[in-house]
Formats: sequence, C-alpha cells, structure tokens
Amino acid sequence: ERIGAFIFGEVLVNFTLELLQLVVHNSQLSCSSTFFCKPWICQKSNMNAGEELRIDEDTLIHTWPVKASIPVPLAELIQLLLNGEKEKWRSLVPSDDFANNETENIEGLLSLIEKALSYCVPIYLVENLLLDTDTLGEIFKRLNRQGVQMSEEDLFFSALKVIWPQAHDLVWQIFSDPGTGRFLGPTSIVHLATRLVEVKNARDIARLDQKTFKRLSQPTVEGEVSFLGEMQALLDPGSIATKRSQIHDALRCARQTLMYNPLLGKDDPGLPAPFLANLRARVWHTLTAWIIKNGTHITPKNRLEMIRYALFEYFYINPSKSSAGLLHIPFNLAYESNSGFPGKKIYTVRGRFKGGDLSSSG
Repeated sequence: ERIGAFIFGEVLVNFTLELLQLVVHNSQLSCSSTFFCKPWICQKSNMNAGEELRIDEDTLIHTWPVKASIPVPLAELIQLLLNGEKEKWRSLVPSDDFANNETENIEGLLSLIEKALSYCVPIYLVENLLLDTDTLGEIFKRLNRQGVQMSEEDLFFSALKVIWPQAHDLVWQIFSDPGTGRFLGPTSIVHLATRLVEVKNARDIARLDQKTFKRLSQPTVEGEVSFLGEMQALLDPGSIATKRSQIHDALRCARQTLMYNPLLGKDDPGLPAPFLANLRARVWHTLTAWIIKNGTHITPKNRLEMIRYALFEYFYINPSKSSAGLLHIPFNLAYESNSGFPGKKIYTVRGRFKGGDLSSSG
C-alpha cells in the first residue's frame, strides 16, 4: 500500500489497495520493500520447469517489488500508459508464461491504473477579482458545499488574500517556523494582527467574519493609514535584516519567554513545550500585544509575570467559558501597559471573572 500511495499520490490512495491485491494474490507475499538493478524474484509455483527469464540491460534497470507474484513494475507500467503504449506491457514481464497466464489480472490492473490517471481535480476560475467580499464569500460557500465547510475566519482570510495575495505566504512563514512553536494557526495569526490594528482605535475584534472585513476594508479618509496598510506593517518584514515581521518576532519571543530554558539552571521557572501547546490562542495574543508595545527584551521580573499569567489562564479559567471579558481585558491591559507586564492587574480588575469564568478549582 505504501508503494501504491507513493506512486499515485495521496489523492488516489483509495485505488492502491485494490491495485496491489491484483498484483499480490498470495497472502504471504508483500510489496512493502523494493530493490534496484536486480533480476525479478519469481515464485516457483508460477514458473514452469526449464523456463528462462529475460534478464538483460533493459530488465535490470527496473525497480521491482521483491515478492510480487506478478512481475510488473508499476512505475514503468504507468509510464507506458502515459506514453499511450498500453500494448507494450508485455515488454516489462521477463517471462512469456507469466504474461500468458496472468493476462486477465494485468488487464484489470491496467484498467484501474487508467482510471486513477484520469482522476481530475476541478478548478474554478473567478474572472473578476474585484468582486465584493460578500459575493466572493458566497462563491466559496457554494464551491465547498460538498466538501469542508469554510469557517467565517477562513472567509475573512480568503478575502484578505484577494486584496493582498502575499498575505498567504507571509502568514504561513510565521506559522511554519519552529521558533514560534506553531501554537497559533494561520487564521489565529490573522486574528491577532487584526486585533492589533483595531486596538489602536480603542476597539477589539472578538472573532473574524465577512461583515467585519467589509467594515475594515472601507476606504479611509485622506491621510489615514488603511486597514491593509496596518496589516502589512505587522505581517510584512519588508527590509528588516532578520526577514521576520513584527508579529513573527513577537511570537518567537513569547515562546522563548514561557519555555523552560535549561541553560538558565535547573530551577528555571519556564514551562515544557507540550504544556505551551495547550494554551489558548488568547494567551498568545495577550503576550504578543505586550511584546510588540514594549519590545523583545524581557526582564526576569516580566518573564515571571508572563509565566504566571499563562498558568493562571490554564489552571484557573473554566475551559468551557469564552466570555468577551476573558478575551478583551487581558489583551487591552497588555497593549496599554508601557512598563511591566500587567499580570496582577489582569487578575484583579473588577468584573474580570463573571458568570462562572473561574474553574471550580479556583
């Protein structure tokens, strides 16, 4: 099955088991390993006495399943089909007897391979990329009706990529960097950038959706920086020597701040990486907001406060709660702070925990 998946690709993996069942019809045989530049291995039950194999320069170059009952190298067979030379399959079989006895099986194999090669992925082209985001959103929803439904966050990100195609690669660069830990998915990174744009105007975005994108992407008054311009400033590294954007550097800093560092001694208060992977996105948003405002140089005192905040969010906040206060208050306090990380202030602000936000253990 691995060989079939490798040859045909993941899209066609459903074909491979049936294909290999035709090739391997002895339960004790397998196609799980291959060797190069060696004669075919033939089972004695399938060989007539005195029959000679065609062992020559052409046959020796093929990659061959070690214990295949029917000696047909799939890679070469596929190439024949692609070249329109289906009838030449016998040239791949080193024994005429094999070819005569297994014609039916091999013909069935050829039919399945042709079906696999004819598999098509539909592509839809939108002629006018200047369509409004509502129309684009409707197009995406209709195309995905029989597939994975796009979330509102996905539609927001898709609309952003329509007006700024580079956003996809820039966000993926942040997400795929091991230095950020991949703790935030692509849409969460876009959400973080959007919140950082809006917090300057004393607003916050609880969740991304098409309506929000339409509002943010409205033309601005002359002299004002547009939403797109603000997003580019946060996500595009531009000419920065590190080739990392503001958000990219801040997320790397947040991870390094929370993570256990053995170089600092066995008593380092940092947290293990598996623990960090379980922190909610709002924790990373809050830490990143403070770092962007105050810089990536973290003092031991601020580091300790940031670790305490992460632990508090993980152990003492009811995971079933997602009130606006849990999202907005820490983020706004962190961004407004021009000095130390406001951990204590986050815990003590009145109205911070309402409606059972604290877990029973708190």
